[in-house]
Amino acid sequence: MEIETYKDIFKSKNGRIYLEQLPHLEKIRSGQSFLYRKNGNESMIMELSMHDLVDADLLEKALLRSLSRYPYLTSKFIQVDGDFYLSANFLPMKVVETLRLRPLGGLETNYHLVDITFYEKKIYVAYHHALCDGRGIMPFVRKLIYYYCLKKYQPPIDIDDLSLASENMSIGELQEPFVSEEKATDTLPVFKHDAFRLPELTTDKHLYKSTRYELNIDQDSFVGWARSKHATPSITVALLMSKVIENVHPNEKEIICNLARDDRAGSSCQNTFRNCVGSIELAYSRHPDEIPFLDQVENYRNTIRQSKQKQQLRDSISRMTTLSDQLDKRKGFLDKQKMLSFYDDLILDTFVLSYIGQFKLGAYESFIDDIHSYISGPKGLTIQMSAVNETLSLDFIQSFADKIYLESFIEELKQRNIGFFVKDPIEFETPYDALKQS
Repeated sequence: MEIETYKDIFKSKNGRIYLEQLPHLEKIRSGQSFLYRKNGNESMIMELSMHDLVDADLLEKALLRSLSRYPYLTSKFIQVDGDFYLSANFLPMKVVETLRLRPLGGLETNYHLVDITFYEKKIYVAYHHALCDGRGIMPFVRKLIYYYCLKKYQPPIDIDDLSLASENMSIGELQEPFVSEEKATDTLPVFKHDAFRLPELTTDKHLYKSTRYELNIDQDSFVGWARSKHATPSITVALLMSKVIENVHPNEKEIICNLARDDRAGSSCQNTFRNCVGSIELAYSRHPDEIPFLDQVENYRNTIRQSKQKQQLRDSISRMTTLSDQLDKRKGFLDKQKMLSFYDDLILDTFVLSYIGQFKLGAYESFIDDIHSYISGPKGLTIQMSAVNETLSLDFIQSFADKIYLESFIEELKQRNIGFFVKDPIEFETPYDALKQS
């Protein structure tokens, strides 16, 4: 059926399936760690710089068409005795032209947990990590931009991608992954604190706002060099960044890159849209002269390979399920918040790296200049990677202003004749959610 209004989403085949399944869905467990933060949780942002000015009417139509494929992204949260549940939200999700990012989950966004805004040539997709993760939101974002470009540019471009062609939602997309089919482990998640911590975090250099540096890298020269070392883009960035930290702070503790990992394969819910992020600890040798770069690459490959084995992923899911089980024993919002208060000050040593992957939009990518992904608030250094239109974008997100790590990373690119362009620093805040006020 033709989707002309927001209400039409729920009349579509996918919308009807979504509404039928809602009463049977478990309460939110996989996103719980993002629901009880002291000040609320900040929005995660995907920012797309388009080649031309954004057409509001076409973006609105593309949004409606995309939501008819992913109706669960229209959900709101309702709180019952401190627990959160998905609920249908029949208030419209509207595209708005503004530079200001709006708090998710409150009146300003009609209680939506996804918000689409734009300004001039930029489109902003804000989403709540308790609702979904990068893999959960990415198909929707691709669909949104696909339909927008389809309506704006002629003639239509064929894209050989089954996920874009598919209009049918599966029930498995709605499933909660943190409900064990077997007895969950008694072991809670453990966050190590014995690796090297950036000295900026042990001083009073923290900023009220986060600082972000946008580094756009020529993908061909970067990937060409990475392949010559048998390395993936993620491994290459992880190793080069670790090398930078070794050069800036020699003879210290072990350097750890916490690489974001998709844990879905460890559950029976491999198509779920819900948050299912784990982490891989990639340890960097403090003696690079003794271990050649190719061997370091192989060490990282082996670590990643082992961490993605079925049992490793199941253990990760089981630990987070145990955390949810323990949380279920607490009564009321404040008691649950107290249990999870350690997340408010959590710092992962030494830095965090997350790669959302290639955008894969075929010839339509020529209408997108770059994509950036970011969130404010985390202490330390986080690098968010994304790739579109022959550009690999790295967002250096810092809780301190010093750009020594960025500059040193750029020197590594120069030494390898890898093209790049870096923009001026951006002080930014992504808004806290409005769930406590709603």
